[in-house]
Amino acid sequence: MHIEDSYDDKSTTLTWECVGESVSVTLSGLVHAEYAEEEDVVVTASVEGTIRMLASDGTERDAFEYTLPDGIDLYTLVPSIVTELGVTMVLAHDPPHRGEVLWQHEIDIERKEVGGPVAKWR
Repeated sequence: MHIEDSYDDKSTTLTWECVGESVSVTLSGLVHAEYAEEEDVVVTASVEGTIRMLASDGTERDAFEYTLPDGIDLYTLVPSIVTELGVTMVLAHDPPHRGEVLWQHEIDIERKEVGGPVAKWR
């Protein structure tokens, strides 16, 4: 599923197709999104610290708050075969972690947290 995004300095609008219908969801702030095919959900992460699981029709299935340590910032979300969810957060580390700036981190839905680095991102 391809997700389009549009950011206007206050909110992000995400749009995609579901069963031939256009779905549009607007969320506060800058938000990244990726489709998790295995779970059939759109995973979103805001730079303010909220992760959401949206059903393919746009309804919210789950949400939780997260915090990142100082020097680590959200970069994007990407598909991944490394994690159970099938989507990882790419976080930028400053200073670099083991010589690399960008790392994939697992989103643990059951524990409602962002885990440690699982793979370098290139």
